[in-house]
Amino acid sequence: MSRSKIKVTLVVFFDWKSIVHHEFVPRGQMINKQLYQEVLARLRNAVRRKGPELWENQTWMLHHDKAPAHASLHIRSYLGKLSPSRLFPVSQT
Repeated sequence: MSRSKIKVTLVVFFDWKSIVHHEFVPRGQMINKQLYQEVLARLRNAVRRKGPELWENQTWMLHHDKAPAHASLHIRSYLGKLSPSRLFPVSQT
C-alpha cells in the first residue's frame, strides 16, 4: 500500500449532534478571507436548512479561533453588516 500524495483540506462545522456543514477546499487553494466568507454564506444556508428550530429561535453560535482568515477585518465587517442576531452570534477564543 502506498501513501497518498494528495493533501486535502476539509472545513467542518458541527454542533453537539452532528455535522452541520462541510466542504473540501480545492486543491492548491489556501483558506483566505474571500474563501472563508463564501464558506460562511454556505454555512448560513445549511443552518437554515438543517436546523430550522435553531435558526428561528436564534439559539446557535459560531465559535471560531483567531486564524488570520477568521479574524480579518474583511470577515468582521461581513459578519457585522449582516444582522448578527439572525446570522452569526460570534464567539472567539
